[in-house]
Amino acid sequence: MAGPVHLIACHRGATESQSLKHLGFPDATVVSTRSWVYVADEVQEIQIVFLANCRDETTTNLALQGFFEWLAQVQEEMRLSARAAARSRIVRAIAREAAVQPQVPAPALKKSKRIQISQTQSNKQPPS
Repeated sequence: MAGPVHLIACHRGATESQSLKHLGFPDATVVSTRSWVYVADEVQEIQIVFLANCRDETTTNLALQGFFEWLAQVQEEMRLSARAAARSRIVRAIAREAAVQPQVPAPALKKSKRIQISQTQSNKQPPS
C-alpha cells in the first residue's frame, strides 16, 4: 500500500454508522465485520479502517490481520493503493497551492458613521 490509510484502533466495537459519522457524510463504501470496519470515499479518496475491540496487542493484531486477509481475498488491495496514491496527490497539490498563495493582509475596516437620533426626534410624527 502507498499513501494515507487511516487505522483507528477502537477500545470497544465499531459500527458502520459510527464510521460514516466520523467520515462526515453517508455516501461512502463501507465494509463491516465483527473485527473491523472499512470506509472509503471515492470522491475525496479518503480511506479509514476502524479496528474493533483493541483491548490488547493480541486482539489488535487479529483485527488487523483479518483486514489484510480480506484485502487479499477480494483484491481490494489494488483499489486501496490507487485510492491512497490519489489522496496523496490531492494532499500534495493542496500543499503546493498553499505555498504559492501570497499572504495578503486583511483589508482595514472602515469606520462607520454613527447617526444618533435623540428621543425627541424619534418620537416626532411626520407631517400629514
